[in-house]
Amino acid sequence: MFKPFQSTRNFTVNTDVEETGRLFERSLRAIGTVSSTEPSNDKLIIKGKSRYGLQGVNMEIAIENAEGLTMVNIIAKSDDARAIGAKKCIDRLLETQDNFREGAGKDSYYMRMGISRQSLFLGVVVVLVVVCGVVFFVMRN
Repeated sequence: MFKPFQSTRNFTVNTDVEETGRLFERSLRAIGTVSSTEPSNDKLIIKGKSRYGLQGVNMEIAIENAEGLTMVNIIAKSDDARAIGAKKCIDRLLETQDNFREGAGKDSYYMRMGISRQSLFLGVVVVLVVVCGVVFFVMRN
């Protein structure tokens, strides 16, 4: 069911709850902050916050045993009605988790903000060129 401002992702993994929890907590710390970790019997809930551009995205990761496998349920809530920020943060969380698992690393700025420094710089340059063009056009007339 579609819920505005929210995106979810559910899947199972072959690792135990503790190892999966450590990996997701490390991944969430890499792209944002962890506000709480709530362990209970065969279940672990990790709550935190990440960013997608200028949006704040609240994330909750529930990890529990499910018949020999570990069930992971990720819920992300963002400021936009189509939940694009929430979807992108879940994608970035899973990409970061894969990077940690494989030993590869990405730029920490990209992992935190969801945009590379080069793209941000290019965006600023384009805005400055447009503003300078408008000012020049107004001054000539």
